[in-house]
Amino acid sequence: MLNTDKLCMGCMNENGGQSICPACGYDSSQGNGKNKLPIKFVLGGRYVIGRVISENSESTTYIAFDGSQDTAVTVREYFPEEFAVRQPDKTVSIIEGKSFAFNEGLMQFMELNTRLMTLELACVNRVTDVFEENGTAYYVMDYIEGESLGDMVKRRGAIPEAEAIGYIKEVGSALSYIHG
Repeated sequence: MLNTDKLCMGCMNENGGQSICPACGYDSSQGNGKNKLPIKFVLGGRYVIGRVISENSESTTYIAFDGSQDTAVTVREYFPEEFAVRQPDKTVSIIEGKSFAFNEGLMQFMELNTRLMTLELACVNRVTDVFEENGTAYYVMDYIEGESLGDMVKRRGAIPEAEAIGYIKEVGSALSYIHG
């Protein structure tokens, strides 16, 4: 396992222990903010949590380092802030009166991602692990560097129709397979 003291928590590349990563510019003094897992928190005895990549009303996604595989991964945590709060010990507690909604979502999160572990589609990021810990659930995917469609549009402008149709067909094919 790599020495995580010399690992950038923004890109999971070795940075020699520098406070500002020369590869990605991540400042190691940054934290993940309120209700998020802290930088270098360890999940499942093997995943070292890095920066928040994205979040929505249901979950938070982190870049992480898989110590057993010596590689960067993506970890998504089921954390609907409408139904839960993070405790000082980093466990997740359900807000009073919100148990049914939290647990229903948790069950769906686990079921979907357990099913996704069996899929091998080129256009769908592979789920490699699903587990419960800290009063919630997590799934792990391969980390794929790149940009979102939204970021690409911001950078390039409107996408040509033929290219957009290609993306739609690829996503539609994957969704059809998943729901089948």
